[in-house]
Amino acid sequence: LKGYPLNAIKYFNDSIQFLEKGEKAQDTAAPINSIGLIYLEYYQDIKTARKHFERALSIAQLYHRVEDMVRAYNNLADSYMMEAKYDLAANVLNKNISLSLEYEDETVRFISYVKLVECYLYLEEYKKAYSCLLKAQKEVLSYSNESINYEKFLESSAKFYTAMGAYDKV
Repeated sequence: LKGYPLNAIKYFNDSIQFLEKGEKAQDTAAPINSIGLIYLEYYQDIKTARKHFERALSIAQLYHRVEDMVRAYNNLADSYMMEAKYDLAANVLNKNISLSLEYEDETVRFISYVKLVECYLYLEEYKKAYSCLLKAQKEVLSYSNESINYEKFLESSAKFYTAMGAYDKV
């Protein structure tokens, strides 16, 4: 795997150039976002990753590509959480929730609520954390969407109740 990330970045850059030459700039958000993920997850280079996520978000917003906006917002939030900038992460996740409500995407809403629980716990905003936990629970119970991960909900619940000292509910 030594050269894999560098090769992947090269291939993503090649696809970006190809798309731009073919006047399909609106399709470049996904590979730009993917490059950001490599920098975030493999190299742990949050600054470079965030530049890619912000660029992908700008393109997605310009062409109103909701799926790409959601992906970029989610990754931006992750990058802020890695730096313990939970207030910024919460802001971005709330934007994601707004998009998910507008476009009726319960999976995005669920993931955002679960991540918000963690953000609000770190910010010591326990009422907001609990509210998000209840909303995540509602998403789990209301939708039979297989992509909603019940395990993530249970993990989020455990974090919340442990932080609250309610070990009997974990």
